[in-house]
Amino acid sequence: MLNNSNPLYNHVMRCAVLLKASKFKHEGIIKLKIFMIIIFISSFKVLGAEIDSYSGTDNFIWSASKFVGHDVNKRLKAASEILNKKNISCVSRDLENSEEFYDVIKDSLKKNISRFFVGHFIAEHFHQIIPENQKIVETIDDSIYSEIGIIDGISLWFKGILGIIKVDGNFHLFGANYVGMDKLGHFFVEGFEFYKRAYLDEDGSIESAIEWGIDTENGKFGLVTTGVFSHADLVANFNGMRFWNELLAFKKDPISDDTYHNQAYFICENNNWRLNKKFDLDQYTDSMWDERINCNEYRNDEILAKVLARYENVYEDAKGKKFCPAIESRCEDVKEIYKEFSEKLIHPLCLSVE
Repeated sequence: MLNNSNPLYNHVMRCAVLLKASKFKHEGIIKLKIFMIIIFISSFKVLGAEIDSYSGTDNFIWSASKFVGHDVNKRLKAASEILNKKNISCVSRDLENSEEFYDVIKDSLKKNISRFFVGHFIAEHFHQIIPENQKIVETIDDSIYSEIGIIDGISLWFKGILGIIKVDGNFHLFGANYVGMDKLGHFFVEGFEFYKRAYLDEDGSIESAIEWGIDTENGKFGLVTTGVFSHADLVANFNGMRFWNELLAFKKDPISDDTYHNQAYFICENNNWRLNKKFDLDQYTDSMWDERINCNEYRNDEILAKVLARYENVYEDAKGKKFCPAIESRCEDVKEIYKEFSEKLIHPLCLSVE
């Protein structure tokens, strides 16, 4: 969260004080600016962050899948113990009868991270604890977003750039997948929102969940705050929905027939809960989580031009190479993987690869 150790925060607050004190005749405009700053800061916890999927991907790092899995499995194990301690009854699929169950899971996933179940805080948690040899961290000044100003990408400048990790996941035979740590927040938090809208809400559907995700990328998690619409975020949300569905596995997985994705994490018999399988990040990740492959969109041509110029200036091997999808072969067969949902989740440039 914002605090006085953040230099940009201090700068904005100084500006707010100066604006408030000013006798400048355009008082209405000044008050509006102050109001916008206050609104931004008060709602800061929900805003999006970005990652740079290009910087440092030539550096050797170990896969972080097992590290993330170890952390998550400890939390799920703790959740099973709390479910039993609180005598949470075996539940049905509707939210009214399962709310206590999901609250216990959410509390365990955010324990010692934040009071709020917010994706950015979970992403920051992994950003901080993943070992140095399992992550790539760049500053905004060294990223492809360095030329984007505060007006075009206000959340970028307040939150900076989160690191990226390497995972195996599906399609790993084509090479490593590089996943932004922001996607871990999307997976757990926005994934639950997808799940709720798809499976728990009355008349819910996966299509309506995806439409909600698109709206957030057009708004507070994307174009409005960072200037970037991330299709990879949508894919992380979608796979998070699959994770939440698998907690109790009342519904068949929407894209897979395999045993793992159709087996419940939690089994409940006679109000006794036990953990039935382990979380494995590689079961959910694939090349569509990688923003170099599942391309971003930008709020306007000016932002795109700045990103492309920075990319070509910084990366010596960029000239003559396609910016995105950077490795077209990783776009093959994605229609078959994501089925009828692919056109809403995946960038058209990737879908057009035969």
